[in-house]
Amino acid sequence: SETDTFDGLREFVFRHQVLHQVAYDSVLKRQRREYHALVAAWLAELGGARTGDILGLTAEHFERAGDDARACEFFCRAAEYASARFANAEMMAHVARALALAAPDDAATLWRLLVVRESYLRYKDDQAAHASDLETLQSLADALGDDARRAEVAFCRASTHIVRGEHVAVEAEARLAIALADGAGEHALAAQAACALAEALIRQGLYGMAQEVVDKHLPLARSHGDTKNETLLLNIVGLIAMERGDLMRAAQSFEQSLAMDRVSGNLSRQSVELNNLGAIYSLLGDYERARAHLDDGLRVARDVGRRDAEASVLVNLASVTNLQGDDSSTLAYANTAHEIATGCGQRDLVAYARLVGGHAELALGRHTEAAAAYRQSRDQLLELQMRRQQVLDPVAGLARVALVQGDLPAAVEQVELILAHMAAGGTFDGTEEPLRLPLTCFQVLRAAGDPRAAEVLASVHAELQEQAERISDPAARRSFLQNVPHNREIMAAWAGRSGEIARAG
Repeated sequence: SETDTFDGLREFVFRHQVLHQVAYDSVLKRQRREYHALVAAWLAELGGARTGDILGLTAEHFERAGDDARACEFFCRAAEYASARFANAEMMAHVARALALAAPDDAATLWRLLVVRESYLRYKDDQAAHASDLETLQSLADALGDDARRAEVAFCRASTHIVRGEHVAVEAEARLAIALADGAGEHALAAQAACALAEALIRQGLYGMAQEVVDKHLPLARSHGDTKNETLLLNIVGLIAMERGDLMRAAQSFEQSLAMDRVSGNLSRQSVELNNLGAIYSLLGDYERARAHLDDGLRVARDVGRRDAEASVLVNLASVTNLQGDDSSTLAYANTAHEIATGCGQRDLVAYARLVGGHAELALGRHTEAAAAYRQSRDQLLELQMRRQQVLDPVAGLARVALVQGDLPAAVEQVELILAHMAAGGTFDGTEEPLRLPLTCFQVLRAAGDPRAAEVLASVHAELQEQAERISDPAARRSFLQNVPHNREIMAAWAGRSGEIARAG
């Protein structure tokens, strides 16, 4: 039968595999090798838009022709091409074939193959295989005496720490990568490492230091015409703004970054930016828009095999459905995120998945399960040595469980931890629900008849109004104040307090 696999050419295939095998076996082995060599040489010379699609086929013909060197080269090209299209199963198969053919002392070829495989294994469950590839890459870089390659390995290690939520460990590797890349004149790699460094600093609450990194490297990326890293750095600008409560600026930065990556076709980055936009619109109370972005982000993350991004999107989806009151969906998303994050070694996301799972369990009336989820989240965050305020999210959850159970002493005990943080001048930047924490304190103190309740309410109401004033769009401001459940509760509590004062007067 005829097919049109090759543009402008007619291709014939056997109707039955048995017929093909009989015909093939009838050809002498020496002639087979010669014919395979001719076909391979012809395929290697073909051009056109679909050249990449036949790299693997070309490699197979070279291999059957006995030309291991050229077969290895074409399997390398096929692996790189498959990686760029996120055809990960094909990429892994091509890498395996090339490694089997590569000369043991061909460091350059081994480097090409392991760089491709490492970038994929970084997001997978097999941490031992990933660690082995990183060690081999380090050995190859050292053997070649190549600082650019050493910088790349340091960046890969920094990126791995980010995926696993080990943000303190990122800094040393990222700074090493920047220094080595700058020394080797690898400006794009230095910018990538700067993004990793800035993200790690944000996760540690060091927003000023993160901004300094951006201020230095964003102009450099633009001066070098490095739009890929310009996009990454704009995303960092959005993260800093989001953590500082400047939601509109964050949304604008993420939208700009997403638009640039859509032009370049960078699907892997799009999954991250869609996730960030989903988080921002959730904070603004625009849950329909948040869900649309998160659903797109989940689809893209799965398409490109980004398991870390998939887990993060699922945590945010769980958060949105929780705010919408869909507790069964919340629990399902949170449990799936927990499973994926556990497999990938993303310990911070494991903790956040348990946190949102605790919200769902509490809403479903399963108090024992909710308390267990909150305790697990708290303990995991403590183990990761996260910032003190980030541990307060599950602490507030435990207070709410105790309050619902009528155990006021236990609720006050948890709330005192949050109040001590506030009294010491601590902020809630970087927490999952920065306004819900003081609201929980108010609710517990009010139930306990504690006079500090009025002061806490005044403080959280003032912070809510300050954040609302930063939102220039009137519709977005209304959504922020009216659609987000805990913001609405703060407004209602403040209105009730004002009513009580008027009646008392």
